[in-house]
Formats: sequence, C-alpha cells, structure tokens
Amino acid sequence: MPCAKAVARARATFRTRLASGEKPARKRMATLGVVYDAEPAPRRPHDVIAVPGGRGGHRPSRPRPRAMRKWLCGSIINDPHMVIEKILDHAEARDPTHARPWVCSSTAPGTSSI
Repeated sequence: MPCAKAVARARATFRTRLASGEKPARKRMATLGVVYDAEPAPRRPHDVIAVPGGRGGHRPSRPRPRAMRKWLCGSIINDPHMVIEKILDHAEARDPTHARPWVCSSTAPGTSSI
C-alpha cells in the first residue's frame, strides 16, 4: 500500500525536524534539589584541594562529611522557583527553630545562590 508507506515516511521525517516554534540546540534543563543532614567534619585546606605537585608524606586525608536522611526532588516542568520553595519548605519542616546551620545553593537557570 503506497498510502501506508507515505504515512510511515512522514512520521519518521517529522521526528527529525523541529516542531513549530521549537528552537534548534535548545535543551530543557531540570531543576534538582536535595535536603540532607550531615555532621560537621573539620578538615584542612589540602584535604579538599589538591596541593600543586601532589601530597607529601603518607598522612591519610581526613574523612569527608557523609549525607544522611537524604530527600530529593526535581522537575523539568515546574518553574525553578517552585522547586526551590519546595526544598526550603522541607528544610523548614525538619528544623523549624533553625537550630542547625543551613546551606542552600541553586544551579537552576535564572536563579542565584541563596
């Protein structure tokens, strides 16, 4: 059937073409967020950043902080500000009196670090 072949070819062609209003090389970026607990872990600068020329001696580096009780969320559909608001609401529910230090950071397009 020539009609079925034409329909199949048209569908395959359309997948490689941009839809109306779509921009070339434009990707949708997801906004991700996490809330977790971590015990303070005192470290020296060279435990975090490599020393030029490498480390001297055989001292082991101090252990890095470990994340506990992780909660993740993300969205490609919702506005980045909605995801950030959800993260802050969850952190507020965990620590309503703000007894612990909070660190918030965002890499969402159009936002800056909080």
